[in-house]
Amino acid sequence: MPHLRILACLALASSSLLYAGGPRLVAGSTYFDPVVMGQPIHWPDGQVNYYVDQGPLSVAAGASATWTTQALVLQGGVPQPGQVVAWQNGSGFSGSASGPVTTGANGIAAKTFSAGPLTAGQKATVNACLNGTSQCVTFTATGSDPATATLSAVSGTSQSLALGQTPEQIVLRVRDASGNPLSGATVTVSQALYAWAPPCAPHGRCAQSELLSMQSASAVSAVDGSVAFSPAGIAGAATNTLAVATTGTSATVNIGIEQHP
Repeated sequence: MPHLRILACLALASSSLLYAGGPRLVAGSTYFDPVVMGQPIHWPDGQVNYYVDQGPLSVAAGASATWTTQALVLQGGVPQPGQVVAWQNGSGFSGSASGPVTTGANGIAAKTFSAGPLTAGQKATVNACLNGTSQCVTFTATGSDPATATLSAVSGTSQSLALGQTPEQIVLRVRDASGNPLSGATVTVSQALYAWAPPCAPHGRCAQSELLSMQSASAVSAVDGSVAFSPAGIAGAATNTLAVATTGTSATVNIGIEQHP
C-alpha cells in the first residue's frame, strides 16, 4: 500500500525567501520544518502526514499581506505529481477562489491569498486538504501590534567603499513581539549626508563636516519582515552617510556608509 505524505509549507511572496522559517529547502523555494508534524489522517490509499512550517504569518494590525501557501506531496520521499489538493479559506482571507489544485511535476500545489486587514490578536485561517479528505492542515495569519515591533539589520547598514563604487541596499527585518517576521509594518529611514572627511586625530580639534543633504523615506515590510532602502549619495562626491531606521514606538537601527576618495 503506497504511503503518501503532504508537507504543508509557507512560501514567502518576496525575493528574500532564505529568511523563511525552517531548516530545509523544498523544491527550491520553500522552507519547512520536517520535525513538526500534525495529526496523521487515513484515507483509502494509506496514511497521510501533514508537516507544517515553523510559525504563523504575522501581519501588522490594519495591514494586509499576500500569502502563498504550498502543499508538497511525497511518496517514499519522492514528490508526487497529479495529487489533488483543495483549499478552503475562512474569514480574514480573500483574493483566491476555493477549489482544488493538482500538484505539478515537483509535487507541489500552491494557492495565493490576501490575509487581512486584521486587528491585533485576530487570527485568520485557510485549510489545505489532500485528495478531498475532510481533515486538513491549517495555515494561520495573526494580527500583531506594530507598536511593539523590533528591528534588526540584515545587510548594508555598515559600509565603507571607494568613490565610484555602488553601495549595497540597506536591508532590515521587522519582527513582532514574539520574534516572528512581521509583514505590513512601516519602517522609516532618515539619512544625513555629509562631505567626507578623514578620521579625527586622537588629540586636537576635529573639523565639522559640511551637511550636504538630508533624506527621509518609508517602506512597508514584506511577508518575511524584510524592507529595503537605497543609500543616499551624490554622484562624484565623497561622502559620509549617517542614518537611523525606526519602526514601532522605540525600535531603531543605526546606519553608517562611507564613500571615501
